[in-house]
Amino acid sequence: MGEIKNLSREFIGEVVAGVIIALQDLEEKKSGYLYIMFPEKSARKIAGDLFGMDELDEEMYASTIMEVGNILSSSFCDASADFMNIILLPSPPSFAVDVPTAVIDSVVSQMAKNTNHIILFETSLSSDSDIEIYLALLPEPCLLDDMMKIMGRL
Repeated sequence: MGEIKNLSREFIGEVVAGVIIALQDLEEKKSGYLYIMFPEKSARKIAGDLFGMDELDEEMYASTIMEVGNILSSSFCDASADFMNIILLPSPPSFAVDVPTAVIDSVVSQMAKNTNHIILFETSLSSDSDIEIYLALLPEPCLLDDMMKIMGRL
């Protein structure tokens, strides 16, 4: 877990293909955002592997990364439901290619009014080549409090 004010130190500095998804628990009004970042090399590798092509046009590339982000966010929400008994529903993804902090500055500025923390995850996919993926969970205070209580009991 990191502090929002230190966000730029937490993220990688290179250009990434990013997918941002709003998360909402409709029953208990818990919410947040999930930001999934693919370093450019990994994003191009994923998209190329899925289509069996070295080069994709930008529209197909963006669509592919959004769909991969959608699948990953759904998996994250399923895992959250299993692990913490919190049902989070993902919104449709939004796509951008930029440095990570530029993509989420507007979300961070809204959230900084209510919370000081962000939860970062790093993962990789196993395949013939290394593919890096970074996930940042920006929980609203109510969701963060519940997550910390659950993790404290483990």
